[in-house]
Amino acid sequence: MVSSGSVLGWTAEMTANVLRKCNVALFSIDARDGLQPMDLDVGKWLRKHTLEIKIITVMNKAESLDDRFGSASEAARTWGFGDPVALSAETGLGMNDLYQVLRALLEQHMFQTVQGTYETNEEESKLPL
Repeated sequence: MVSSGSVLGWTAEMTANVLRKCNVALFSIDARDGLQPMDLDVGKWLRKHTLEIKIITVMNKAESLDDRFGSASEAARTWGFGDPVALSAETGLGMNDLYQVLRALLEQHMFQTVQGTYETNEEESKLPL
């Protein structure tokens, strides 16, 4: 149990406050070391507290994939975040894949924003003066 006065409680609250302002968040895990207990805890916390946010799991250090990648990938799917993006920050492997995922989400967000603005303006123009 995390008390509200603990460093962990304070960090969780601060993270929750930041995530309330987000549409997308990246959850980075280490493909080389496999899932760690803290990864499982954070994944469960994100699943519970970020229902309105698109979580993208990023598996760093994926330049040499093995069985640990498979188990981490399965866990990410279990959390409901979709397939993880495998990349290597050191070599740049997978960065284009991450870009494509983020670009599609940004385009969708911009379309919804513009569409919502258009619909609001259309409704306002129908109001009697």
